[in-house]
Amino acid sequence: MRLKDTSNNTDGFKQGSTAAKHYDYDTFGNLKVDRNKGITAMKYNHLNLPTEVVFAAGKITYLYTATGEKLQKKVTQGSSVVITDCVDGFTSSVRFARVNT
Repeated sequence: MRLKDTSNNTDGFKQGSTAAKHYDYDTFGNLKVDRNKGITAMKYNHLNLPTEVVFAAGKITYLYTATGEKLQKKVTQGSSVVITDCVDGFTSSVRFARVNT
């Protein structure tokens, strides 16, 4: 529920919350909220793989095959979107900005 790092090692755990409870989990044990990393919500598919990670400033969505192989990662932050496609262990990224009309 809570973690405190007293090592003073800046390369290790980043203490981002002073709340009494840092983490929330669903009934399957999947992480739903991580106050240290600013994660406000997480959604999972039928294989318990994360499909959406929501932050205050944006979100990350993942797309998988029916067997759980990752096909795509999409990072949205404001009007910026970065899509990373994953095919047979190789990745390629495309960046673009949304235009509101």
